[in-house]
Amino acid sequence: MTRNPLDVDVQPAVEAAAREQEVTRLRLDTGRHLNEARRLYARNGYREVPPFNEGRLADQWLEKSLS
Repeated sequence: MTRNPLDVDVQPAVEAAAREQEVTRLRLDTGRHLNEARRLYARNGYREVPPFNEGRLADQWLEKSLS
């Protein structure tokens, strides 16, 4: 499998910017059918959590602690 360069470059930058703003966790929602995205999030330390919004297309909610 070829890795997308964004896997390497964007995620650390987002986390660094969040830490600079004293954000302690990142949350996102996605769809279970988005397998590549789910693998990317898992590889970057996101864990499944209970729903935290009513996203119309979301059926999976994830969170990563930055502390």
